[in-house]
Amino acid sequence: MFDAVIPMLLLLSGIAALIRGRDSFASLARGAGEGMRTVAKLFPILCALLCAVSMLRASGLLDSLASAVSPILKRIGVPPELTPIILLRPFSGSGALAAGSDLMLTYGPDSDIGRIVAIMLGSSETTLYTAAIYMGAAGVNRSRYALVAAFAAELTAFAMAVVSVKVLGL
Repeated sequence: MFDAVIPMLLLLSGIAALIRGRDSFASLARGAGEGMRTVAKLFPILCALLCAVSMLRASGLLDSLASAVSPILKRIGVPPELTPIILLRPFSGSGALAAGSDLMLTYGPDSDIGRIVAIMLGSSETTLYTAAIYMGAAGVNRSRYALVAAFAAELTAFAMAVVSVKVLGL
C-alpha cells in the first residue's frame, strides 16, 4: 500500500492537471527551477555554517568550552557528561548525534544519562542551522528576537530533559 502512495499522488496530479487544462510538465519544470534558485541562494549560507562547525570541533575550542562549562552544569544538577551535546546541538545535529551515540554506548540507553540524551536529541533542534536555512530562504537580514527565542527554547528543552529523568523518573 505505502509503495503506491507516491505514484498515486503523481497520477492524481496529472489527472487534475488534465481536468483543469493545465500543462503539468511545465508546472513541474517551473517548480524545479524555483527549487534550484532556492538551493543556489542557500548554498553559501550552508557552506559557511558547516565550515564554522567543523573548525569549532577541529580547533579544540569545543573541548575547552566543555571543560569550562562542566562545573557549572554539575552544580545545577546536570550531569557534566552531557556538556558536548548541550554545546553541539544548536550548531550540528550530526555532531550531537555522534556525541549522544558515544554516551549511550558508554552508559547504556536505559541509564539516566542515556534517557536524558534521548530526550535532549528528540526535543531540541539545530537552532543555528535551521535559522540560517529559513532566514536565508526568506531573505531575512535581521533576526531580531528569533534567535534569542530559539535559544531559550533550546535551553528549556535541555532543562526539561534533565527534570524529566531526574525528578519525574521517566
